[in-house]
Amino acid sequence: MLQHLGRWGGIVLLMAMLLTSLPGCISSLEEAEEVTLKILSLYDQSELDYIGLGSYLNKHPEVSLEYVDMPADSVDWYGELEQRFLTEQPDIVISDSLSYGLLAGKSHFLNMNTYMEKGDYSAAERNPAVEESIKQRGNGTLEGLSPYFQSNVLLYNADLFQAHHIQLPSDQMSWDEIMDMAELFTLEEVDDNRAYGYYAGIQGDPLKFVDQMAAAEGLSYMDGSRRAAAANSAEWKSIYESAIEAMRKGALYLGEALERQPSADLVDIFLHGDIGMVMGGYDAVQKLENRKVSFQWGFVTQPVAEGNRQAGELTPWYIFSINKDSAHANAAWQLIDAINGKESVLKHGASNGLLPVWKQEQDEAGLSLAPFYLLKARTGKETAFREMPEELADEIRKRRSSYFEDALIGKLTVDEALAATQSSLQRLLAAADEGTG
Repeated sequence: MLQHLGRWGGIVLLMAMLLTSLPGCISSLEEAEEVTLKILSLYDQSELDYIGLGSYLNKHPEVSLEYVDMPADSVDWYGELEQRFLTEQPDIVISDSLSYGLLAGKSHFLNMNTYMEKGDYSAAERNPAVEESIKQRGNGTLEGLSPYFQSNVLLYNADLFQAHHIQLPSDQMSWDEIMDMAELFTLEEVDDNRAYGYYAGIQGDPLKFVDQMAAAEGLSYMDGSRRAAAANSAEWKSIYESAIEAMRKGALYLGEALERQPSADLVDIFLHGDIGMVMGGYDAVQKLENRKVSFQWGFVTQPVAEGNRQAGELTPWYIFSINKDSAHANAAWQLIDAINGKESVLKHGASNGLLPVWKQEQDEAGLSLAPFYLLKARTGKETAFREMPEELADEIRKRRSSYFEDALIGKLTVDEALAATQSSLQRLLAAADEGTG
């Protein structure tokens, strides 16, 4: 047929065939077009520039950004967030771990898998727990992409373990195993020096340590779906008993027993050399790397649930999503892809002790980071407390703390303390509902 079209007809047909078969050519032409992307971000622009947004804009002068303002003094901040989204209809939303679920749970965003399949997002090179965590915080599909995450590990003083003839911690230990290990430090003093098995960084509030243990089991004292107290169960009883036993035996440093500033940095307290274990994030690891440490130290994974040793807690940071109704979805993805891509993430890094989603076997100092990437994301959604007034949350904590301390000193049994906590919280919630009804 080509010969019947003549010379120019053949060229026109050939160009049409090429353009049809090369969609990348079309998209590259679109990339050069000027576009203004509206962004709703929970992070400051300077912080976003630090993780690669500034570099992207310098390379793409055709892209302009318009930020949606969020009032800092809003009483109902999360309710205001959703209203701003619906009113302003931003192209891109950059959420934190709490606000993401508010919008993703109502299917406001596009599925990121559709875009990631076209790019270089090798699952083997990325931490799958981060994306799984994002799915769980939304509606079960991946509607956000995060370049960094935060997670904790169990730091230990290897020299102190050796001096007390105690085996070093290992990955995927349960809290009960860690408390058993911590109690071994109470059996003898070395060179007349008292040692503590574990420091929770709780500044004298034992309930904070209890909540650390509960978090590993996925426990909450509230059932957010029913707005009801859930503070009295066999699981809570087991945690109370383990914590109380360790505290009574002196295995834990609670923040008031040593002559140190209660607001002292966790790393500074650990550096005293008389605490066997402490939980910290990558920021603590970095501080130890940059300080003069008088003892050998290391770290393993954070404590895990007895019934699920494969999973742990982590928090995605800078969760990028695309509004499903955006008229500039492709341009929005190009920006998100640039910031979340491997080259950009490993080049720019992040502050505040965050870790890249792209796996790193070692940090710049040659320290293995494997324990940060070993665990899967714990299943189950977070309990949503965002609708709870601050005054109510404070009163709940006071009552929980009071009853736990009564059990700690023996004024109440564990069963009595849990029963009293449950009934007290339920009455408090009922009164709060009546006041807002």
